[in-house]
Amino acid sequence: MKSKIFFWLDTNFMMYILSYHLKDKIDADFFGLYDLPNKSRKFFETQQLVNFEKVWHYHDYIKIDQLKIDMEYLSNFEKKYNIDLWNLAINERLFYRFNKFYKFSTKEIWSILEQECKLFENILEEIKPDIFITREPFQHHDEIFYQMCRSKGIKILITSSTKSFNKSMISQHPAKFDDVEISDSEITAEITSFSELRNTIMSSGLSKQLETNKNEWRTSNRKRISAAGEFLFKTKNNNIKTHFTYFGRSKSSVLIDSIRQILQKRNREKFLDNNLVKTFDHSEKFIYFPLGIDEEHSLLIGAPYYTNQIETIRHVAKSIPIEYKLYVKEHPFSGSRNWKSISDYRKIIDIPNVKLLHHSVPKDEVFENCSLVISAMGSSSLDAAFYGKPSIIFGKMFYDILPSVDHVESLNELSKIIHSALQKTVKIDDMKKFLSIFYKNSFDFDINLYNLKEANAFFHNGQLVDVEISELQMREFIDNNSDMFSILVEEHIKKIK
Repeated sequence: MKSKIFFWLDTNFMMYILSYHLKDKIDADFFGLYDLPNKSRKFFETQQLVNFEKVWHYHDYIKIDQLKIDMEYLSNFEKKYNIDLWNLAINERLFYRFNKFYKFSTKEIWSILEQECKLFENILEEIKPDIFITREPFQHHDEIFYQMCRSKGIKILITSSTKSFNKSMISQHPAKFDDVEISDSEITAEITSFSELRNTIMSSGLSKQLETNKNEWRTSNRKRISAAGEFLFKTKNNNIKTHFTYFGRSKSSVLIDSIRQILQKRNREKFLDNNLVKTFDHSEKFIYFPLGIDEEHSLLIGAPYYTNQIETIRHVAKSIPIEYKLYVKEHPFSGSRNWKSISDYRKIIDIPNVKLLHHSVPKDEVFENCSLVISAMGSSSLDAAFYGKPSIIFGKMFYDILPSVDHVESLNELSKIIHSALQKTVKIDDMKKFLSIFYKNSFDFDINLYNLKEANAFFHNGQLVDVEISELQMREFIDNNSDMFSILVEEHIKKIK
């Protein structure tokens, strides 16, 4: 009997292209859910490249005017699947802090959640998939579907970036390796010093990846004008009627917001350049807290109770030993979100015993001189180990198998954990074992590079998502990137078999 494979398909086309390559290599029935805006949807309604047995269009099932709420259903749903719906809803960037165009009421959020949960239950009950293939969940609804599949014992293959070494992993959980068992004979890394470790991460780590791609991601004025022209003069903007994710995004409000963002970013950059610390005393004892990007899923989903980074910094500052300072550094890629507000930076600067470093301060200079790294999520706590420094994280990550990495379960324990972590040393043997596990569970597929290629091919360098797509465009993109996808396809086939 054929396996049934379900794909989550959205405006990141990676899973669709993967399904295209898998269709002739495995004997299975394919199903999928599309989460797409209206213009992009047209191609997928008629596409013949992949034969799906059945597909669902997510936004067809979510109607905001249905405000009669079945609270008993939602309550039973939470218990049935052990999912905290408000945890996901309040951290959803559309529903709360980051939506500048529309304010959702509590009833509207309840209604959306109820319709989503019923849709997902109906899908899983109808097809009873054997395997769920997806990229790392980015929003509340794909996270709900993923958690439902976990609860039902469905085999899950999530492709996610390791953020280090330009590699990817496929696992049941986006922040955990599936296989952490390793024998002594499998530990083959020939590393004898931390300088060798640093050379490893400097040559292929996340910072190298960002350095390689940042110029390509930098959007030219020509591409901005092209995207603006298509949106203003070639788009009917029907999404504001059919997609709750577009509510309030009239052409005039989007245009005004775009101009506001340009001016806002300039003012914030001027403030950062004039007020943040660009050099520091290397003899000073300090603990390092790298800021994450506020709207990113790694923070909103990965560390849901620590999304207020200013408050987290206050907790850390209250918990460190008296002889230490706390150095906070802005994420170098935070500019992609127009930086944080000036008021947020002022709040950090005003915290006693805290120094806010400029994002241009070299990362290796901070790692080499700090005593401990504390981060909500991200790769900094792994980078710390390559510099021989212990670390603490608030969310769950694949590298927390390292003995030098502590995880915060309760803020009441934070001070004790910090004092204990400061006494730890990173051992070369532990790093050799970790690297062997890392290489065992990862492979050479650069998701950031793929996203860049896709953004340039379809979306005006990421400036406009709702665009028309032709079969010729899709075929050319698939053919041009077939070599890149070969290893991703191969790794999925291994997992499926």
